[in-house]
Amino acid sequence: MMVFTVFLLTVMTFASTSGWLAMEMGAELPTAPNKCYVKSYGKILSPGATWQPSDDCVAVKCEGISLMPNGKRAFTLEYMGCGSISSMPPCEIVPMDLSKKYPSCCPRIECPNDDSGAKKLMDMSDTYVLMDDMHAS
Repeated sequence: MMVFTVFLLTVMTFASTSGWLAMEMGAELPTAPNKCYVKSYGKILSPGATWQPSDDCVAVKCEGISLMPNGKRAFTLEYMGCGSISSMPPCEIVPMDLSKKYPSCCPRIECPNDDSGAKKLMDMSDTYVLMDDMHAS
C-alpha cells in the first residue's frame, strides 16, 4: 500500500494543469456597446461577468473592451474548460456533472482512501491537487 500511495502522490503532483483556456476577440456589436457577445449561444455579457452554458462544462468570462490594431473596438472572451484525466485501478473516473458549475462539473478521480474500501474524490479542478490526508502507513 505504501508503494502505491507514493506512486499515486508522485503522479498527482505532476498533474499540475487541469484544464484548458482559450481567448476570443470579436468586433463590438453596435446593438451591445461595451459588452461581449458569445456568438455560439447568442449571449451578451457585461465586462467582468462569467457565464456557463447549461449544455457544457465550461465558463465564459467577458474580459472587456479594448482597441484592436486597426483602431476598432473589440471585446475579449476567456473560455475555461476541463482538462483530460485518466486513472489506473483501483481509481476510477467520475464523469462530468452538468448540474454543477465549472469547475465543479469537471470529471474527477475517485480512489480508495484506505483499506476499509472508503472512497476519496480527488478534485481535478484546482491547479494543484493536494492529497495531504493520504498517508503512507
